[in-house]
Amino acid sequence: MLHAVVGLMLVIVLALPEPAQAQAQERKPGPINQPFGTYREQEFLIPWERNNERWLAHAKIFRPEGEAPRPLILIAHGMARLAADRPRQRPNWADPQARWFAAQGFVVIVPMRRGFGLSDGPLREGISCDNPDYVNASQTSANDVAGIVQYMAGQPYVDKTRVVMVGQSVGGWATLAVASRNPPGVIGVVNFAGGHGNTSPGTICVENRLVEGAQKMGQNAKVPALWVYTTNDKFFNDVLSAKMHAAYASSGAPADYKLVGAFGADGHSLFADPTGLSTWTPVVTQFLRKLELMR
Repeated sequence: MLHAVVGLMLVIVLALPEPAQAQAQERKPGPINQPFGTYREQEFLIPWERNNERWLAHAKIFRPEGEAPRPLILIAHGMARLAADRPRQRPNWADPQARWFAAQGFVVIVPMRRGFGLSDGPLREGISCDNPDYVNASQTSANDVAGIVQYMAGQPYVDKTRVVMVGQSVGGWATLAVASRNPPGVIGVVNFAGGHGNTSPGTICVENRLVEGAQKMGQNAKVPALWVYTTNDKFFNDVLSAKMHAAYASSGAPADYKLVGAFGADGHSLFADPTGLSTWTPVVTQFLRKLELMR
C-alpha cells in the first residue's frame, strides 16, 4: 500500500541563500538581519514551545511607523508539493501582501512552520493519501502558528487583543483550525484557497474526508472567518470549495464565502501572486472593517 506525505499549493519558492548572520552564528532566537525599508522589515528566528518541545521558527516581521501597539496580521504559507522544495521556502514569499497590510496600520508576521525554510523540523503536517486525517494535519499547522502568535503577543508594539490570521492553501486550512479553538485575541481569520491533500491538479486524497474535516472544524468555531476562492482554482474547484464552506458553516460557524471569479491561469495563486492584490484587497478590506480594524 502506498503511503505518501502530500501537500499542496502553487508556491512561489524563492531559493535564496541564508542570511549571512544565520550562516555565521550559532542558531539562537533573535534577529538575523537589520531592519530596512518603510516598514522596518526584519527576519528573525523566533522561539516556540509546546508540551516541553522547543523549536525556532524563521519569520519576517513588518512594522509601521511608531511604537504604539497595533493589531497583528499573521500570514500562513502553503506547502510546496515536492518535499525537496519545502526547505527552500522563505518568509519573503508574501512581501507585497505583507506591505499592503502594514500600509493599513498592521504589524505583520510571515512565519515558516516546522519543516519549512530555516525553521526547525521535521515536517509535522503531512498526511497519508490512503487514509488522510485532515483535521489532525490542520491542528498541527495551527499549533505552529498559534505558538508564533503567543510570542508576538508579548511584544510591546503588538495589540494582543486584535489578531487576524491570514492563510494561503494549507495555511488557509490552518487558519480554520485556529478558528475552531476560539483563542483569546484572535478576532478573525481569512482563508485563501484553503485545503489539503492535493496530489495533482483536480485530484484530492479522499475528497469527502476533506469536506468532513471542514465540518468538524466548524462545529465549535466562533471566530468570524472569510473564505476567498476563485472559479478556476486547479487545486480546489468552486464546487468543492462551496461544499467545504457549507459543511464548515453547518453548525453555525460565522463564515462568509466569497467566490471572486477567475484569476490568471490558476486561481489558486490569487493571494500568492502580487498581481492579485487589486482583486482581493477590496474583499479583505470589507471584512476588516466589519471587525473594526479599518475605516
